[in-house]
Formats: sequence, C-alpha cells, structure tokens
Amino acid sequence: MLDLRRLAGGVIAVSLYCFAGIEPARADDGFAFGKAATHISDVQFRHSLSPDNKAVTIIFDNLNVAISRLSPPIATRTLSVSYPMAGGTAADKLLIRIDGALAAEAATSSTLIVRVLGETHVIDLSDVTTPGNFTKDFLVSAESARDLRLTVFLLIERSNQEKDGEAVLTIDSIEAAIPLPPEKK
Repeated sequence: MLDLRRLAGGVIAVSLYCFAGIEPARADDGFAFGKAATHISDVQFRHSLSPDNKAVTIIFDNLNVAISRLSPPIATRTLSVSYPMAGGTAADKLLIRIDGALAAEAATSSTLIVRVLGETHVIDLSDVTTPGNFTKDFLVSAESARDLRLTVFLLIERSNQEKDGEAVLTIDSIEAAIPLPPEKK
C-alpha cells in the first residue's frame, strides 16, 4: 500500500481492510466514504478504507486488457464502481491515484479514460516508454457528492501500419482520498 502523505499536501494513507455490509457514509467531522461499494461491474476487486473513512483503495484482481499478433487490432475493458460518500464541501478536492503496469511495443498505443464525479480525464500512456509500473494522479471536486461514481475505460490499439504490435495494460489499484486540511498536517 502506498503512503500518500507527501502527495497533495498530506493525503491520508489507507491501511485498514473493511468488508462490512453496505452502510451509508457518515460525515460527523466532514468528508467520509461508506464501508462498501454499492455498485460493482464484473471486475474482481477488494478494497480498504482508512480508519477515519476519508480514503479508499480499490485493489483489482483482473482489470487488464491485451492485444497480441493474432488478436483484433483494438481491445477494451471497462470498470464501473460506486461508493457512498458524505460531507463534501465546495472546498474539498478528491485525489485520484491510478497505479498500473504497461508493456507495449512501439506499434501500439494505450489510453485510460476515467469518469469520476462528473469529470472526464483522458490519460494518454504514450509517456510510459519502457515496460513497467506507472502512477497517474489527478484532483476532482467532491462538492455535494453523495457517492463516488467511478468508471474506467482501458483501451489498447495497434497501428494501422503494423500487424505485429503487442501490448498488455493492467490497473493494479485506484485510490481516492481527501487531503488533510493545512492545520492538521
């Protein structure tokens, strides 16, 4: 598990696994996530919540997409998940961190499209030039959100000029966390 304390001004790290039944988020002291997902697509995963419910990590077992020399030139995979939330204000920003791995030949391209809390982020992975792990971070507004609705679309395609390009894109985890206020850092 990653320690996110240095990122976005002191994000709370996630360390407690919690598999309780679906429970609405409580916001006794501001923003909070609920205990379990309320909507899950076909992707297998487990999750953990921080002790104060201000951060959630989703760890995937099978969120990947691949193309080979024998496959069609385009491959996609989609994940959708929703977690209850409460207590977001206009000032709250939610840090989204995506950790994954990519092994791709030059004749291929890989893209993530992430829709979260009404915002769409297109992440071109062309900057991942050597096989290995990557991390992509971005902030979204958590204002007035009742649940964290997250959809991730993975896309790999082979160049029209090449027939031999191969690639594998895997998402290992997605983390969502509210940064600590400056006075609590």
